[in-house]
Amino acid sequence: MPSTALIQKHLEFLDTKESNLIAYHLKDNANGDGWKDILVVLNGNTTPQKLAIPPGDWTIAVNDKGVSEKGLGKASGGQMTVPGTSAVVLYK
Repeated sequence: MPSTALIQKHLEFLDTKESNLIAYHLKDNANGDGWKDILVVLNGNTTPQKLAIPPGDWTIAVNDKGVSEKGLGKASGGQMTVPGTSAVVLYK
C-alpha cells in the first residue's frame, strides 16, 4: 500500500494476548487485492496457540502443510489453533 492513509484504513492488528503470536487483518480488498479479507498469523512459539479470529467462513491458503490459492481447508467459528513455529494465511 503506497500511503499511510491506505495502511490505516485497511490494516488491523489482532489482540493475540500471547507473546510470540502476531496476527493482522488486511480488509476491504486492500491495495486492490482479489481477496476481500486476508488474515495472516505468525506463531513463533514451539507449541500450538489458540487465536480469536474475525467471524465468518475463511479459506486457508497457507499452513504448516503447504500453500494453495484454492484452499487447504476452512476455518470458522471465530477461533482457530495455529501450530507451533508456523504461519497461516486465510482469506475470504
